[in-house]
Order: sequence, then C-alpha cells, then structure tokens
Amino acid sequence: MNTQRPPLPPFTLGTAVEKVRLAEDGWNCRDPEVALAYSVDSYWRNRVEFVQGRETIIAFLTRKWQRELDYRLIKPACLTEVDRMIAPATQHFMAVRMKARMRSHRLDHTPIVTAPDVVDVLREAVQDVVARQ
Repeated sequence: MNTQRPPLPPFTLGTAVEKVRLAEDGWNCRDPEVALAYSVDSYWRNRVEFVQGRETIIAFLTRKWQRELDYRLIKPACLTEVDRMIAPATQHFMAVRMKARMRSHRLDHTPIVTAPDVVDVLREAVQDVVARQ
C-alpha cells in the first residue's frame, strides 16, 4: 500500500497550500475512516477526551461528528522561508519559564511521532544533508 499522498516535499507556495487544503478536505468529508491515515497505535486528545488506537479513534470521530454538526477543520497555511514555528527567543523564554530541558537544533520543530514512516523521512533528510557536504 502506498502511504505517500502528493504533493510531497520540497513544497512550493502553491503545493504547500494544496497539501493543506487536501488535509482539510479529508477531515471535512466527515468520514471517520480518515483515521486510516494515522498509525494503528495513534494516541489522540480532543479537549478532555483521550483515545488510543485506530478503531477507538474511528468510534470517537463517529460520535464527534454526530454531535458537532457544524464541525469544519480550517488549517492555517503559514509559510515562511525560514524554518521556524515561533521565534527562537520566544521559544527560549517559554522553555526557561517552564523549567524545560532544552535542546537546540537547526530545525526547531519535530514531526508528529505517530505519523507513519517518520523514521524514513528523517533518514532521507540526514542522507540529503550528508550528500550536500
């Protein structure tokens, strides 16, 4: 089974927006089978409810969308040429304030660990960096 869903990185402005809109369309179809895009042992939180496992998530989404008739996912397409989620100084301030252990990486956000094939994505990124040196 092919788990890749184009468009794939590296993204242009157009393909990044397209990817975000495709994700919105997937959720907004209100089909609980959208959970098949996540790993079998995914762990989710929705407000105060915690669910784990694809079958449980499908049941959760079924209940959610029966209650929330006007539910619609709208994802912001925040794009920048610098790969930062928030300013490094702000990240540092918040980490110090919460007494968090800090690690500094050139890329300051991490992939969702429940995403399928995340290890392959990371390996490919490392190989690309090594090849350019």
